[in-house]
Amino acid sequence: MKKIITVLFTALIFLSTNAISKEKYNTIQGYPAGGGTDSSFQSFSNYITKESGTVFDPNYIVGASGLVSMKHFFSSTDPNQLTWVGSGLSIGNFVIYKQPNYNLEDIRPVVLSMNTPLLFVKSPKSSKINSFSELFEKGCNKRIVVSVSGLMHNFVGKILQKTSSCTIVLSIYKGDSAPITDILNGSVDIGILPLLTSQTIVEQKGKILASTASINDADWKQYVNFSKFVPGANIYLEYGLWASKKMSDEKYKSLIDTIKKEWSNKEKRDKKVILPIGYKAKELYGEDYEKFLKENVNDLKKLAIKLNIQK
Repeated sequence: MKKIITVLFTALIFLSTNAISKEKYNTIQGYPAGGGTDSSFQSFSNYITKESGTVFDPNYIVGASGLVSMKHFFSSTDPNQLTWVGSGLSIGNFVIYKQPNYNLEDIRPVVLSMNTPLLFVKSPKSSKINSFSELFEKGCNKRIVVSVSGLMHNFVGKILQKTSSCTIVLSIYKGDSAPITDILNGSVDIGILPLLTSQTIVEQKGKILASTASINDADWKQYVNFSKFVPGANIYLEYGLWASKKMSDEKYKSLIDTIKKEWSNKEKRDKKVILPIGYKAKELYGEDYEKFLKENVNDLKKLAIKLNIQK
């Protein structure tokens, strides 16, 4: 009898535990597992899942591109589909590059939670350049190959191209991990990379020359007159979670409330979340996130025009 009661008690505990169904969201990722985008996503989602039970199931899409992510996102018939990309990438793809079949108004920002500056990282095999200041010395006749692998990287590369006294040749890649081999073997002299990817180059005796930080507060502003461009534009890589306008208002609000409850508890979060190197948590939710995007979109559009990359 005692054994039967024990079995029944155990069964009741099991049933009551599993009666609490976990929310699960398919989350599109346009970049490979283990890269900078994925690392930021895993840090965020693992914490939220552990604290709230809400699961973000990554769906890795082949193609290494924010645009690839968004195309799959828009074509999904799942009203609860999410995607994890950078806000700058999304603005760029749908505002600056004017994708004809997609509209930024059709998506709902859930949370902007992480950002990181970009770094200028010198190849360990390149002997053309040893310091960032050399790029701005008068009479520079060097041809410097610089890797760019995304919209913000391209902005930074174009600014460098317009302001350096050297000849800057931009080598375009898909994804931050793609140029690593060429940087390490010296085919690329300088990589414009986020901190996480930069660490790989530094470990192989590469050298960090400068950080973008932001266009207002950069350790290269002594070399570049940013007033020629747009003082307010942001040159961080920013990562966030996006939902579809197909998602119901109730579901959308519930998702934001869940994330806000767990992620905004900074004291608790900082004790448990080890962010990838160089990443900072930045909390903007729903309408606040949308307001942030609207405030930045005009600056990014103006910057794109000044850099001659608007299509």
